[in-house]
Amino acid sequence: MLNITLEIAVNIFQSIMYMGFLFLFLDKPDNNRKNIVAFSAFSLIFFCCVTYITFFVNFLNPFDFIFYILIMEAYSIFFLKGNIFEKSIMPVIAYLINTVISYVFSYAISLISHESYYDLLTKSTVYRDSCIIFINLINAFVFFLLVKLKTKELKLVKWTDLVTFILIPIVTIVIIYSTLQILYLSNFKSDILIFLLVICVCMIFVAAITWIMMTRISKENEMETQLLLINQKSSLYEANIIQTNGQIAKMSKIKHDIKNHLLCIGELLESDRIDEAKKICNDVSDKLANVYTPINTPNALLNAVINVELEKASNDNIVFTVLINDSIMEFAGNTDLISIIGNICDNAIEYLRTVEQVYRGMILEISRHNSYCVISCKNKIVASILENNPELFTHKNDTEFHGKGIGILKAIVKKYDGEIKFYEKEGYFYSVAILKL
Repeated sequence: MLNITLEIAVNIFQSIMYMGFLFLFLDKPDNNRKNIVAFSAFSLIFFCCVTYITFFVNFLNPFDFIFYILIMEAYSIFFLKGNIFEKSIMPVIAYLINTVISYVFSYAISLISHESYYDLLTKSTVYRDSCIIFINLINAFVFFLLVKLKTKELKLVKWTDLVTFILIPIVTIVIIYSTLQILYLSNFKSDILIFLLVICVCMIFVAAITWIMMTRISKENEMETQLLLINQKSSLYEANIIQTNGQIAKMSKIKHDIKNHLLCIGELLESDRIDEAKKICNDVSDKLANVYTPINTPNALLNAVINVELEKASNDNIVFTVLINDSIMEFAGNTDLISIIGNICDNAIEYLRTVEQVYRGMILEISRHNSYCVISCKNKIVASILENNPELFTHKNDTEFHGKGIGILKAIVKKYDGEIKFYEKEGYFYSVAILKL
């Protein structure tokens, strides 16, 4: 005989769990009242269906899953938003996850306890009831993890963080299950029940604390990256203002010099001293050729960052060539892209100012390939950089903000499902960032 109270409680929990997973995983309409009514109605329908099958139909009916999936399909397709394929497949995946966890766990228990699979599902015992609760909690945890990953609330930078994040709950589950097994083997003796209960509670507490700490560390890393980006943008705007003021001063000086040269040339021509006039014209032409010419694209933000980098390169006698594809202009206003350009150019200039003049050359190319934006910066090198400094650590004394550039680049390209590559080829060091538009 089944425990009616437990079965009804579990059915309520499962109904809310399935509908809640779909509600949180898929997109929702803007009408909150409609969302609440639909969620409540389908949770109730699911509960009635699973309860009827539990008490009035063969408990091991192989076709009951069809009714469960149809209810979830109707809810997701007609009352949730998003891609039709995603709305159609998620109910199937949700039920498949539950089925795999339930059957694998039940068969494992049957194998260890020597109880038949049928008895475990149909006979109400403390052991069986504990396992049902445990299985449903595991299902809820898996759904919770999927929702967090979908909404990208979990941003684990290193693979070790991801492994730890997954291993901790798995180890917790194994320990809790082991305590259930010990209880079963000891015939649920009350003298050891309290100790096993303490073990379970402590393990759950440790796992929860570790999860909270890792999530907080992840958020703090993201905030630190955002702060660094803000500081970079602030520095960029400051440098752009200084650079603009400098250009205004230079243009004023050039304007004044050209005016004087034109007066002089006019007097020389009136005196038929044509050769001297030509010489002055050539001198003026050479001076103008040596004057740094700002980049002027339809995008003001892109102009700002590239002109700042051009000014830096010009001050260090670095030959800086810029190639920009017109098709990228719309995306070029993105501040993340500006941060990438500033970082990879700064890295190149930082290196080139330490080498001989013959090696001081760099090329920045911004292009578009299908649905991807490619930012490539290459600079000449004297010797291999990656052999001597594979992690590309900074050599600056101020490491509070310097030396963070590589980390910022990786964080930005990850945000756009892209990648960042560093390699050497034919005497050049390449920094290539690929972002999905």
